[in-house]
Amino acid sequence: MREAETPDTLCDRCGAACEWAGCHMCDGEGEREFDIGNGVIESYECDMCDGDGGEWRCTATARYCRDNPLPGREGASQGHSGEYGR
Repeated sequence: MREAETPDTLCDRCGAACEWAGCHMCDGEGEREFDIGNGVIESYECDMCDGDGGEWRCTATARYCRDNPLPGREGASQGHSGEYGR
């Protein structure tokens, strides 16, 4: 797990700290491997995390985050996407 220490890991909606949650489908690798037979393995971008390996999740409760958006961030989702540059 990554530490939420920099401004880049603040929640887009409420400004609380975020923590890294690795994707359970690809084990945080961003790719999934499939055996297609005859000893051939193909890798594909994970469709659950879009190849990111996980996501930054807000450490505040969902209720707090929903009820306390930063000014101008009422339409933002909970967690960190980088869309707001913070």
